[in-house]
Amino acid sequence: MKEFIGKYKGLSIAVGFEILIIIFFLISCIGKPVSYTLDASNLSVIDQAVTYSEERGSLYITGKNDAEPFGRWIIESAPLTLRPGMYEMKAVYNSYLYELDNGGGNCDDLTGVIQIISEDNQSKIRYNELSLNDGMDDKMDRFYVRSLTKISDVQLKVVFNGLGELYLSKIEIYELPVWRVIRLLGIILLFAFIDFCYYYFFTENKFKNKKIVAGLIITIVFSSLPLFTDFLFWGHDLNFHMARILSLAQGIQSGNWITPVQTEMLNGYGYTTPLFYSQLFLYVPAILYVLSVPLYMCYKVYAFLINVATCLVCYGSVKGITKNKDIALIGTFLYTASAYRVSNMYVRAAVGEYTAMVFFPLLVYGFVKIYTKEEEKLSWRDGLPVVFGLTGLIQCHILSCELSALFIIILCIILIKKTFKLKRFVVLCKTAILTFVLNLGFLIPFLSSMTMDIRVNNKINQMEEHGTYLMQVLGAFMTSGGDSRDGMQNEMPLTIGIALAIGMLLFLVCCAKKFEWKIEKGNIDLKIGTMCTGFAAASIVMSLKFIPWDSLNNISKLAAKVLEMVQFPWRYLATATVFSLFATVMALKLLGTYKGKKAAGIAGISMIAVTTIYIGLFYVEFGNSTKTTIVYSVPDKEDYTSSGEYLPEGTIEGYLNWRNIDTDYSAVGISDYTYKDGITSFNCTNVTDTQQSVIVPLIKYDNYHAYDVNSNKELELTIGDNNRLGVILPANYSGSVKIEYVIPTVWKVSYIVSVIVFIGIIFGNYYGTKCSKVHKYNEKKLSK
Repeated sequence: MKEFIGKYKGLSIAVGFEILIIIFFLISCIGKPVSYTLDASNLSVIDQAVTYSEERGSLYITGKNDAEPFGRWIIESAPLTLRPGMYEMKAVYNSYLYELDNGGGNCDDLTGVIQIISEDNQSKIRYNELSLNDGMDDKMDRFYVRSLTKISDVQLKVVFNGLGELYLSKIEIYELPVWRVIRLLGIILLFAFIDFCYYYFFTENKFKNKKIVAGLIITIVFSSLPLFTDFLFWGHDLNFHMARILSLAQGIQSGNWITPVQTEMLNGYGYTTPLFYSQLFLYVPAILYVLSVPLYMCYKVYAFLINVATCLVCYGSVKGITKNKDIALIGTFLYTASAYRVSNMYVRAAVGEYTAMVFFPLLVYGFVKIYTKEEEKLSWRDGLPVVFGLTGLIQCHILSCELSALFIIILCIILIKKTFKLKRFVVLCKTAILTFVLNLGFLIPFLSSMTMDIRVNNKINQMEEHGTYLMQVLGAFMTSGGDSRDGMQNEMPLTIGIALAIGMLLFLVCCAKKFEWKIEKGNIDLKIGTMCTGFAAASIVMSLKFIPWDSLNNISKLAAKVLEMVQFPWRYLATATVFSLFATVMALKLLGTYKGKKAAGIAGISMIAVTTIYIGLFYVEFGNSTKTTIVYSVPDKEDYTSSGEYLPEGTIEGYLNWRNIDTDYSAVGISDYTYKDGITSFNCTNVTDTQQSVIVPLIKYDNYHAYDVNSNKELELTIGDNNRLGVILPANYSGSVKIEYVIPTVWKVSYIVSVIVFIGIIFGNYYGTKCSKVHKYNEKKLSK
């Protein structure tokens, strides 16, 4: 120990200081969690409009405030003492905004909000106002006390917006003690990373690949710079994907680890996004949320991990093809910091698409391996990169899988002679079968749900308006926002980036020089580069505005539905990016082989420099012009449903703002209606001799079932107005009804099959690799 301290004095001092900090936060983990329950007895009235309703046991607020139309404080708590940490706040209330033209009950309308006020420490209280929405009876959100010591002057203040009535029953605040442990673990991981970097790079130890490791770390950090903030930059699909994370987390909290229906979305009507848009990778941020991490931090951790995965997968894939670490590092930087990927991540916040870009390089590597390896040496394990690549696409963004399928089919046709070589064809078939069986857990529910009359794609005959121009695709610099409508004004970045365009040009130069450089006919690097350049060019062309996508519907409705499933032609820029990357690295390899490593190095470093400049300029403009948000638990409702997809045809989304129960109230009595953790229950009585229906605030998707609680007898279902679910009550019925979503048995079997196949692939690959090594060792031994 003394020798270590003497040799690494600076590191030892730093570690000692880190230990003191860790001990401080370890001690802060000790202590009883803080909790408060505030009701009418310990909330102070500060406005004459507030009275006490003895019947409801609530504070009652009514009246209209003409002088201050934007609301005023009407109720406050006594000063509360809160220790540093993460908290949940829940309000139980009833709201009646009957004075509005829509008759009240609209979940988009607010009776008021609850604010958290600290005169001396307001900057230490990080929260979003808790909205008291009409049509609901409780609301919950999280807030964060970001300080090193307790705060003793925290007050809750209720703002009344001046319309309708508000009955406030109670406000609950309770600390989430798991956050103390999560915070401690985060600090330990940060210190461990810092110490590793110091020990690895700044000591006399002769570790291998320092340059490569340093390059990968720099790539990850550079591509993640917008994530290193205490807020989120707003992106096109941000609210939608955070709602997906929150809904999955709520399912996990209620004990439902598999949630085909996002029960809390659409004001509790439920939304079947998971059946059409796999959420496998979202379990990472969802579990973090369950462990008390704020929602926006969960999202940022996920985005950062995707950058890490993209970097490592790209490096491994490029290195596997080029057999050159330096070229792999250059290619990794160019891809991870590529214009379209950065735009997907930050401008669009397109979680599915930027996750899919992790797996594109793996697909290219897999098919190169299958088609270039000697046929006699091929085994099923050579198809595993394709299996995992396609699996990744299926499990994060099915549209990206469809894009890949198009190019896979074209590749198999172009290389038809090789495709139908017996052993290679068998490997390709095994790869396809393994991919299908491995993904049964998603594909079976997906294909089953496609039989419902669901609005999956509403972009038919609307693709051309979103097309690109070459001026955009090959543009040297990027804008920081915008959309993708007609023209180029206020357009989001729609470019592959100048570096990758230069890379393709460099490959074309290599092709032009092949006779001068005496590149032998059939050179594998030239073939791979040519194929990738051709596919990149085809992708760019298919993204252009001049392709007559909208005319397809007049030729073949089936072809239009299949080919226009991608919704936006600029999605082909994802495949253009990955193919142009491999064209670039092939150019660098050819340049290094025939003109020397120095020439290849200069070309690669030049492209890195160009990428750094235009992405750096993008960061500056993006940070300066993009609005920011902090979400602790509940994202804004905007964009929850992504243009109404995955709703039954004919559903009017705006009508789902009202959570009313419809029935013939002269014949049916309803009481004790509750909706919790995706289960709807109520007591009811049908006093007539005929069947009666009760229409509840749930979307009528397949696999809902209703039961009589006492007899467990299933009740008949029907479809009400706006595709709402209805329960048929038998004549003279009296009892309790429960409605829940039941996962079909065949789906459960498919989940189990997928898990078993995954485990089998892992063990089979391990065993096969081990046997292969033993076989090679024995051959080598015999040859001696």
